[in-house]
Amino acid sequence: MNGDPPPTTAPGSHPRDPRETLPRTVTPAAPANQAHLDTPARYKLGEQFAEGGMGILYHARDLTFGRAVAVKVMRPGLSATEFVREAKVTAQLPHPGIPPVYALGELPDGRPFLAMKYVNGHTLDAVLKVRTADRARLLGAFERVCETVGFAHSKRVVHRDLKPANLMLGDAGEVFVMDWGLATRAAAPAGASAPAPAELSLAAAPTVVN
Repeated sequence: MNGDPPPTTAPGSHPRDPRETLPRTVTPAAPANQAHLDTPARYKLGEQFAEGGMGILYHARDLTFGRAVAVKVMRPGLSATEFVREAKVTAQLPHPGIPPVYALGELPDGRPFLAMKYVNGHTLDAVLKVRTADRARLLGAFERVCETVGFAHSKRVVHRDLKPANLMLGDAGEVFVMDWGLATRAAAPAGASAPAPAELSLAAAPTVVN
């Protein structure tokens, strides 16, 4: 959910000074808003670029691989269980239209965070506001979204919050369905057998691992 212009924030949210939302265990250092996450130290935190109902998104750098990533930190006072659940849903849906999760961890103050793919691009919401938007590209993007949602449905996972602000069009032609925080598992069809142990689970883990 990255790029210029920045993605649309969640309804009811508003931009904040990134320094106000840094984890308590992180101290800004020169240049401004640059810091190391204590857990794990491999991610160098940058500026905030978006925020939603559950988390705050920061530009970050994976120091092990030297690549740009996005780090999402849970807002203070929210349910860690729900935040971890969203991370697990995303990580357990391997599909080109769903951004991969690289790491799930816990800050010393108890808040979970996740590191995920950084996408250079724009939200569909931003693209639709431009009169010169390429209609052929938009039609192709719609088809890709349908394929992604269809894959999730094949795993009995329903997104429940599909909207232009949660769809990313990457500069390299990628199309991503973002923000699976409200996803739920659909009931099995009548007469269907019980799910196998290895089948996708939306249950949140009791602990967060690095």
